[in-house]
Amino acid sequence: MNRWYADGLRRFCWGWQYRAARRPGSRIEKPRTPDHERHQDQRRPLAAGTVGRRGTGGRGIRAERDATPATAHVTWHLTATRATGLHKTAVGCVLGTHGSLYRPEPPEAAGSERVFVFGAGEATISANRSRVAARALSHMDLTFECIGTGDAFGSGGRFNTCFLVSSGTTSLLIDCGATSPVALQQRNIAPPSLTHLLISHLHGDHFGGVPFLLLDAAYNRPRETRLRIAGPPGVERRVVDTLELLFPGTSGRVLPRVEAEFVELPARHRTEIDGVAVTPFAVVHPSGAPAYALRIEVGGRTITYSGDTEWTPSLIDAADGADLFICECFGWETDVPSHLSHRVLCEHASELRCKQMMLTHLGPEMLARVNESRWPCASDGLVLKL
Repeated sequence: MNRWYADGLRRFCWGWQYRAARRPGSRIEKPRTPDHERHQDQRRPLAAGTVGRRGTGGRGIRAERDATPATAHVTWHLTATRATGLHKTAVGCVLGTHGSLYRPEPPEAAGSERVFVFGAGEATISANRSRVAARALSHMDLTFECIGTGDAFGSGGRFNTCFLVSSGTTSLLIDCGATSPVALQQRNIAPPSLTHLLISHLHGDHFGGVPFLLLDAAYNRPRETRLRIAGPPGVERRVVDTLELLFPGTSGRVLPRVEAEFVELPARHRTEIDGVAVTPFAVVHPSGAPAYALRIEVGGRTITYSGDTEWTPSLIDAADGADLFICECFGWETDVPSHLSHRVLCEHASELRCKQMMLTHLGPEMLARVNESRWPCASDGLVLKL
């Protein structure tokens, strides 16, 4: 039979079978070509402890499941090459059907936004080019965005710590480091849209952006609603002093023009602030005022953020049963005063009873080993759907 005729006949039969397979109740399947097999392989569950890897054109995906019986969740590590040639690591933690792990399609082109969907049932991952599209999943009611995930030194070119939690009419910022106003601009997030601002401790890489937000509200983009700023005792005095230090003589003019309310949070006391409940837990990190891990209840979810700290039993209580535990991890093995390392977290992993855990505040040593991490590591621009 003529080779070209045979090829045409094969294509015709393939198309007929494919159309028949789409009819209700049809049992005919599309022929399994090599390309089809590769596609199916991406959706095939991986056994516990196995690693799958796929890479094309400088883009790769690495997926690994945590086989520890005490943790039902699995871990994703995604690495995408951007147009600049720099590598950004976006990771998330997902729970698949019956604990199985599925490998998704590679991320989209350079500059795409990665969205991780957390929750029971089969986990899904989508890549969207715009922040609006990322929030278009109407069946999810809470979005967690990583605005900044770096340390105080901006290691790896990352912004200072800052997270945005969005649920309904609530737009809550967790920490606001010195570089956060710039990071918010990059994410097209207008400061007047923020309703709450929670501060874990009074170090510049965690609250240094607050004076600039107040200045912006006073002279650039006026607010129409009250901004509630909650933090450790002394938070208002420290913010005002910083504003006066950076812009002498302005504090007396800025604050009367901005509708802001400061709330001091007492340790281990559940405080409700306009639909958001916050319970702070004292941690070990000298900052001239109490340093806190924050347990936040919003939109029917519980998110715990460790703040900066060395290991302390307070983290066990703060993270207990949390839907997501964001934990600082500055180093890999080296013990840095008042900070956590990956080694220390591994030693205490069995004591943490959170549903999902993700690492942030990564220092140079940790950034160099991020692909070896037991837990997913946050990156600037990462969006989680809870």
